[in-house]
Amino acid sequence: GDGDGGNGGGVEPRFPPHMSAFAAGLARTPKNMFLEHFDYGWPKDNDNFAEKSEILLLYNKESSIPDDEDRAAFDGPIPLLSPDRAVSNCDLLRVVAVGDSKGRSCTAIVSQYESAHVARFMRREGDPEDPFVRGWVDSDKPLVRVGRVDDFEIPNEGPILSNWKKLQTYFSSYETVRGELEPILRRTAIKREGESGKGAVVVMVCNMGQSTLLVNFVCAARSRGIKLGNVLVFATDQKTAYKI
Repeated sequence: GDGDGGNGGGVEPRFPPHMSAFAAGLARTPKNMFLEHFDYGWPKDNDNFAEKSEILLLYNKESSIPDDEDRAAFDGPIPLLSPDRAVSNCDLLRVVAVGDSKGRSCTAIVSQYESAHVARFMRREGDPEDPFVRGWVDSDKPLVRVGRVDDFEIPNEGPILSNWKKLQTYFSSYETVRGELEPILRRTAIKREGESGKGAVVVMVCNMGQSTLLVNFVCAARSRGIKLGNVLVFATDQKTAYKI
């Protein structure tokens, strides 16, 4: 191997036979090296704490464990490998980002129909005073299913009337904005040399919270020689418009 943990290990399998359908071994690899090696589109956090400087890799099948790394499958220290070495026998790699939690959090790996979503359960009952508080829990309550963001309250008359006013702004400006937009669309949809079809426009909407992902998309496209002349981005705020 190319990391620590020694060449040996225990003689007992790291996982029992009842989990052999999805758990065969474990390895570690440096987080920064992994994120540089595998660009999956998510922005990297700026934390460089020692306790989060490595990632944990779960091998679902014995055949996915790197050659001559049997220590990954048996009791003992979890081997530290380079990203290339760690995934050398992986034909499919799933990446799951687990946010930091200051509370008592757990992550369950279930052998089931595959899903691209992560289900969240929290100990809570009823609504907190502020429905937008993330991580609101009551340890005395049972675990219940929650969404990506804590539940929203049903809007009352105030938000409804406010949204109606915004719709009035939209409808009163529609014809003017459409007239300004039409020549932009015509320029953007012009078929360029080497392109097939009648000329298409890719429309994207971006706010400041997603602007880093947009910049990453543009850089990745340029690095691969992908032309972006037919991409039209609507910025929802001035900061995003300035950034792009």
